[in-house]
Amino acid sequence: EIGNLKKLNYLYLQDYPLTGKLPEALFSLSNLERLGIIRSLYMDKAQLSSSIGNLTNLKFLSLYDVNLTGSLPAELGRLSNLTWLSLEGNDFTGTVPSSYAGLINIECFGLSDNGLSGTLPPALANIKSFPQLWTNIVEFNSFTQEDIRKSKVPAPTSPKVKMLSGQELDIEA
Repeated sequence: EIGNLKKLNYLYLQDYPLTGKLPEALFSLSNLERLGIIRSLYMDKAQLSSSIGNLTNLKFLSLYDVNLTGSLPAELGRLSNLTWLSLEGNDFTGTVPSSYAGLINIECFGLSDNGLSGTLPPALANIKSFPQLWTNIVEFNSFTQEDIRKSKVPAPTSPKVKMLSGQELDIEA
């Protein structure tokens, strides 16, 4: 069982035919610094466990295109060592939790190609690299122009962003 690998600090599986759900024991591996599971299309649709917040040593987290659904867990905001977060290509819905402002070391913040909507938490603008990350959060989601206006976060230098519907959202309109 993966939960017995207490010294594991790196797990990366790309295009590996995993089935089922992410095992809960994965989130007890306190030495894990890098976790990447990429394009495991045979996995069952499932929510990302709030226990992800236990992996406080994580610096790299990529769960790209692995059939994750539901809300983004607020507990991810506790992972202040993260420099890379990629949750693109899943079926997350709802809003971006305000706790994500706690990701102060983040350099890559990929949430595109989900079903996210609503206003962005204003505290996200306090992340040093936020202006460069903006498009990777908003693109190919379900945000509306009204959502973006109400967000009170600085828009990117390029004001046009493609949305999940295929339409372009003109931030300056």
